Formats: sequence, C-alpha cells, structure tokens
Amino acid sequence: MNPSKYMTFKELADYYFTALEERRSKYNRNNWGPLKVIDVPYKKGVLAKHVFPAIGDIELKDFDVFTNRILISSLKRKGLSQSFIYLIIMNTKQILREAFNLGLVNKNTVDSFHATNDITPKFYNYSNKELNAICNASLLIYNAIMFPLALLTGMEKKEILALRWNDIDIKNKSLSVNRYIGKENLGFSPMSATGNKHRTIYLGDKAWKLLDYQYFIENPGKKLNDANVLPDTYVFHKKGDTGKYLTHEPKEILKKLRKESGVQTIGFNYLRRYYSAAVTIATNDVVSVNRLMGYKDSNSTLSIMPYTNNIIRGEIL
Repeated sequence: MNPSKYMTFKELADYYFTALEERRSKYNRNNWGPLKVIDVPYKKGVLAKHVFPAIGDIELKDFDVFTNRILISSLKRKGLSQSFIYLIIMNTKQILREAFNLGLVNKNTVDSFHATNDITPKFYNYSNKELNAICNASLLIYNAIMFPLALLTGMEKKEILALRWNDIDIKNKSLSVNRYIGKENLGFSPMSATGNKHRTIYLGDKAWKLLDYQYFIENPGKKLNDANVLPDTYVFHKKGDTGKYLTHEPKEILKKLRKESGVQTIGFNYLRRYYSAAVTIATNDVVSVNRLMGYKDSNSTLSIMPYTNNIIRGEIL
C-alpha cells in the first residue's frame, strides 16, 4: 500500500504496524538480544475496539481538532477510565506522527490530538490510608517498592530503573541520581544524567527502610548498614539477572500493586508530584524543591499547587 493523504486512519494504522514490525525485526543489539514486539497485538486490539468505530474511516486529509473531539466523546460514552482514554489518545497520536514523518499531515494535525484537562488530572490527593496501603502492599510484590520510592524521593521512573546499589551513600543515607534509562533508536539503554537531573537526594527513614528491605530480599540476612561495599548492580532488575534493568515489567508490577493495595490511582507521575507538593508545602521553598526534583524551572512545581488545597501535610514523608 502506497501511503497518501487519502488513506483512512484504519489504513494508516495497518501501514504503521507493518512498518514497525519490519523495523524491529531488523534491529538487534548483542547486549540486548532481539527486541520483542509484545505490545503490538494489544494495541491493534484496542484500536479495533475503541478507535476505528469512531474515526477509522476518516481520511487523513480531513483530520483536524474536531476529529480528536469525536474520538474523545466516543470513548467517554463507553464509560472508559480517564487513564485508559489518555493511553488511547496517545497511541492514536503516535500513529499520526508516522503520517507526519511521511509528509501526509502537518504538525498542527498531530498536535491537535491531545487529552483534555479532565482526562489528564495533574494531581491526585492521596489520603494517608491510601499512602500507607501503597507502601505496605509494595512489600508483598517483587520490585514493587519502586513505586513508593517515587513517592518518597520524587525520582522519575527512568531514574529509578537505572538506580544501582553503589549509587547509595550508606554513611549519609543519600543516593546519587546520575543516570536514567532512555530510549535509543527502538530500544533502551542507560544514559548519563546532566544539568539539573544530576542531583543528590537525602533519604528519610521510610525510604531507607524500603531500600533496606529490597537489599535484604537480594541478600538474605544482610542489611544496608552492614555492607562495606555495595555492588555495581541494578536495585530493580530481572529476577536472577542483576545486570539487566527492567523495561516493560513495571506495567505488570503496577497492576499487581493496584490490586493488592486497593488504590487504582497509583502512577509514577502522581506519586512524585505528591512528593513535590508535600515538600513544597512543608518548606515553602519552591527553588529547593525544583532542584530536588531535577526541574529546569519553577513552572512544573507551581502548576500543580492549585490542586493541593486538601493535601495531607507530608505525614507519609
């Protein structure tokens, strides 16, 4: 099929997934092994069920901001969750970027596909009961403490996945954020953190206890405080392979954590924003919080403050 602006969105999606599978089948790194295309069948199913009935027959030349509204209205009528609607919109936008790369649509068309404010709330006010449920449930699931670690340190998902034991300073009870897991071509690899992202985070008692518990799981009978030299291995890794960081697994861990804790609004961004807001309210020091979070400026911190009127004042921290 030759791509053109007269293609329907459904035809574009078929073209996109075919091209994607061809690219990934050719892409291989000796240290990674063949990259598995594990999400394509799932995404195809979601598109067929939720997107194609609404906008699948619309030609690319007719796409505009109203097309996005048609899709969102259709998804809302189905009673889908806000987070699921957001994922569908982002997947649709990803396919439209392929059309943009081929010169079939302009950038404004791609940018018109975005989730509205009521679909992507910037902040979630957790209760103390919910926060404690998240922390307690994480102890029952392998590698799940990465989520409360985001709550207690403000670290991003990609920074937590790249965390190594020797990044932790036992004497000062701190950790160094000096790398993250970033995308490279069609895969992932560790990359050096630079600028504001390269920072030191001092750990509170609860964060230290979580890491101590993770260390105990990996080294039965041993505690962090008793270690002379910490190994240069990933804190969160594939079971039985300390040299391999996680990529897709956090999604499965998240599903288990939501079920075990009974809290459905768990997510890295929600948890770290709660941390940011709690520390800002406690210290009234936006500049220091920006440095702690690795932000470039104050906008990210200030943007969530209007949503935090009822926040529990950092009791969990």
